[in-house]
Amino acid sequence: MKKRTKKVKNPDVKAGQIVLLEKCITYSLYVVVCLMPLWFLPFTKDILNYQKQTLLVIVGTIALIAWFLKVAREEVFQIRLHWMHVLVLLLLIASSIATATSLWLYGSFWGWPGNISDSFLTILFFGIFYFLISNTVRDIKELFHLLFCFAGALAVAALYAMLQLYGVFVLPFSFAKFPTFNTVGSANSVAVIAAVLLPLAMAGAFSFTKKMRIFSWIFAAVFLATLLLMSFFTAWLVLVAGLVVFLTVAIWQGREMQEKGLISIPMALLIIALFFLFAKISVPGAPHLPLEVFPSTS
Repeated sequence: MKKRTKKVKNPDVKAGQIVLLEKCITYSLYVVVCLMPLWFLPFTKDILNYQKQTLLVIVGTIALIAWFLKVAREEVFQIRLHWMHVLVLLLLIASSIATATSLWLYGSFWGWPGNISDSFLTILFFGIFYFLISNTVRDIKELFHLLFCFAGALAVAALYAMLQLYGVFVLPFSFAKFPTFNTVGSANSVAVIAAVLLPLAMAGAFSFTKKMRIFSWIFAAVFLATLLLMSFFTAWLVLVAGLVVFLTVAIWQGREMQEKGLISIPMALLIIALFFLFAKISVPGAPHLPLEVFPSTS
């Protein structure tokens, strides 16, 4: 009688496949984080938002497939639980209900040819992106590296937006020869995102390694210059809220910052932000920003 032999899978091959899938997920996250503030292609009528949505959907789909394959290879399905998941899930549910009851179902789902950034597809893939980060990033160090790369890409985008407003056109495309063009959206959008990332850049400047601290301070300086030159009311309001949170956490846990006197830097920025918030003045030499007109909600 012939004995049946059971083939044993090589554990090294399986481990190598899992590592490869993990790298695919990680690289996909970094591609989205680094390219999203800068990405555009001059091949369609909407050269900015449509191309960003395409990048998010394609890379997000690749990362999600790689995550499912990784789960299948590991034969273990684990999801990290956190209260933030509930908020993201509620946002997706609300967006799906609004899309299903919309008078224009096609436009609400895809966003084409209307506002792509508010479409269900974009919100869905941002939710997937959040899910992948929360379940693949191992620790706070990796999360800060993602934020560092995003801040760097946004700093480049903000610097380019300021050059555009001053009439320094770097790109050779005809549509890029207008001061209102930038790789983020409107000038006010650049200012608001700079206000969001300025406290995060300062947090990185206090906690990263020496080389990364230097870059974090450079990013913070670019974001502050963006706010000063664009002087958008909503952006100053966002900065005030972010600095209040930053100072609260720093006073509560940042003993090293208090001992070295570093707490005075965000406090000084808070005073500056409050001054421009209520004074409503612009710095000398600031470019003339075009008016942005939006329809009312009704």
